[in-house]
Amino acid sequence: MTKKPTYEELEQRVKELEKEAVVRKRAREALRDSEEKWHSLVENAPGFIIEVNRYGKIQFINRGVPGIGAKEAIGQSMYKYIEPAYQNTARETIKEVFKTGKPRSYVVKALGPDGHHLAWYETQVGPIRHGSRVVAAILITTDITDHKQADEALKESEQKYRTLTENSLTGVSINQDGKIVFVNDRFAQIHGYKREELLGKHHLTLIHPDHRELVEQRVSQRLKGQAVPRRYEIKRLRKDGEAIWCEIMVTRTQYRGKPAIMGNTVDISERKKAEEALREREVELEIKSKSLEEMNTALRVLLERRDEDSRELEKKVVINVKELVVPFLERVKNTHLDPGQMACIRVLESNLNNIISPFTRALSAKYLELTPTEIHIANLIREGTRNKVIAKLMNLSIRTIEFHRENIRKKFDIKNRKTNLRTHLLSLH
Repeated sequence: MTKKPTYEELEQRVKELEKEAVVRKRAREALRDSEEKWHSLVENAPGFIIEVNRYGKIQFINRGVPGIGAKEAIGQSMYKYIEPAYQNTARETIKEVFKTGKPRSYVVKALGPDGHHLAWYETQVGPIRHGSRVVAAILITTDITDHKQADEALKESEQKYRTLTENSLTGVSINQDGKIVFVNDRFAQIHGYKREELLGKHHLTLIHPDHRELVEQRVSQRLKGQAVPRRYEIKRLRKDGEAIWCEIMVTRTQYRGKPAIMGNTVDISERKKAEEALREREVELEIKSKSLEEMNTALRVLLERRDEDSRELEKKVVINVKELVVPFLERVKNTHLDPGQMACIRVLESNLNNIISPFTRALSAKYLELTPTEIHIANLIREGTRNKVIAKLMNLSIRTIEFHRENIRKKFDIKNRKTNLRTHLLSLH
């Protein structure tokens, strides 16, 4: 027979039931709060939150898609809202999540009810379990249209830029962290490499040692945003070690999201050779010009000296004529001459100033130490006149003529030589 509970036991039981009721009430309230928060979170999520079965049928969606309400979407295939080219990617991802129970992700283009493209979506797919079994999949989508459009625009821009650089007549290169990350064909040709051989090389290995410090300094300054010349000339190195002169233009740029240096290179070796040849020609012309100036100076000096010699010669001719010719003419005039002879003498006198004697010029120019009498006697000796005739012509004694002959030999430095005086005088022409 069952024992009836005592009053105290009944009272204790009532208290326990009251406590359990309070706990259940609090649990219901907590659950309600949790559900409200979950619904609020789901309803206000920036993207779509969708629950699908293994066949891709929508079992829950937090909001309607454009043109279709949330309730209308329930039971529809999720794949009808995806562009055909991407439907297989979505199917395979859902299948993989149900098979492995591990989350996956994919990127697709979404379509509206009219079949037009609406947006790009990145979708995270996770499993919903009942015990150990995957019973559904939850999809959380993020609209990445702006990002994809920016990415497409960037790719298009890069393609245009690549097309421009590939067809550029200048060598184009991009250096990042000191390494070459891009070159066009022209840049490779300038340096004698294939394009793939240059990628990854340190850019300073293509710079002549004379200019490496300068280039390194300017690249550093350009990366820091400091003002440096954009164009300058340096020597670069070809693959075979040949040094070539190049003009480069350097700018700071971005390459794959990181700062980089872009350089435009033009081979100016031929221009440099032409400039060097021009400089050498200018130096040569300057030397020739100086030489011509010196020659002109020397010529002026010679002409001045020639003028002086000419004036001196004129003086000496006059003296010679007066001392060697005029005295004899005077003697002839004092003899008995017929009128015809006298006329000839006068003509001779009038033209004496136009007569130049090579012997007299040489004699007076080289041997100015001879006296006028000695010059007169030397001239007669040269003509083959004997001492006796010379003495009579000059009204001097033979002994005096012999004395002058010795003085003439002495002054000609042939006194103690076996040299005929007349022969020596004839050699003075």
